[in-house]
Amino acid sequence: MKQPRIVIDARMVTAQGHGIANYLLDLLAGLKQLQVQKKLPYEIFLLISPSLPADHSLRHYPLAEVKIPFLHPSELWTLPTILTQIQASLYFSPSFSSLWKYPCPHLQTVHDLNHLEFGNIRQKLYYRFVLKKSALSAATLFTVSESAKKEILAWLRVDKKIEITLNAIREPEIVSESITQDILKKFGVEKEKYFFCLSNPKPHKNLDFLKRAYQKSKSIMPLLLSIEGHNEGLLRHTGALSGKELSVLLRHCRAFFFPSLYEGFGRPPLEAAVCERVVIASNIAPLSEAMALIPEQEKCLLDPKQEKAWALAFQKAEKGSFLPVSSLTKKNILAQYSAENSARLVDKAIQRALSGP
Repeated sequence: MKQPRIVIDARMVTAQGHGIANYLLDLLAGLKQLQVQKKLPYEIFLLISPSLPADHSLRHYPLAEVKIPFLHPSELWTLPTILTQIQASLYFSPSFSSLWKYPCPHLQTVHDLNHLEFGNIRQKLYYRFVLKKSALSAATLFTVSESAKKEILAWLRVDKKIEITLNAIREPEIVSESITQDILKKFGVEKEKYFFCLSNPKPHKNLDFLKRAYQKSKSIMPLLLSIEGHNEGLLRHTGALSGKELSVLLRHCRAFFFPSLYEGFGRPPLEAAVCERVVIASNIAPLSEAMALIPEQEKCLLDPKQEKAWALAFQKAEKGSFLPVSSLTKKNILAQYSAENSARLVDKAIQRALSGP
């Protein structure tokens, strides 16, 4: 008997990693682990971008290449036709990409409502007229934190059940000493003698604020920002990073800074934490929630609008005044934020939807 086909939108996955793509990749890894433990009663089928590298792991799945770019307006009427053609039994959108009408039951993950506060008018209208309708009609709606869940429920204005599928946190790959030194040399830094911020240039990431705080601190240690930009003395921009480069910069920074004004979850501080680094982050609710397993003495949470406090944090980090995350805390984080835990929830939701109302 032919297995039900679970079609998952993976068009956002590219050669460069980012939050939603990493969420999906980890979820697929978790489902693959479940497949080893027990035979899953369905087939996972992916929609991918034609530009996905030929050697990418996702190309080992049954798939269809979709020329419509992720979030392009035409996906509203082209994806339903594609889902019908490939005989989807269930569709899973792991992002806010939504359809006006679905030809089969669907699951969806809404990570946050960032665009309602920081987006343009087109994005706000999309949330109001497309995403909200999709979220309300989902067989199961997921999000990534209790903070995001509360915000989404207030926005939907109905008592919709929302399940939390936590982002998986993995320890970055181990890189040989020779490659480590080459990477550090490329960025003009030495082990433990630089600060690092893994982020993007979107307004809610608050990087202009961090730059001002760093300059105010008059630190003699470089600050590396993982975005494109013009270097200004010790303030340096790395641009896009490879997996090995990211691993090295996380593992060997003196301290990791993350000044975001808004997050649904916030992976980077936890990725730095499992490298046993000093972590200095915003005290917004989602980050406080995500970092709850880190003892107070092993983290520094600051108001993302208090420039003076962040400047002082740079000075204290330079002097070694903060405790790094301990190996015990690292172990607890990896156990809590595992790919398998979230995959179990998604598997249950898939089987519920397949069994009907």
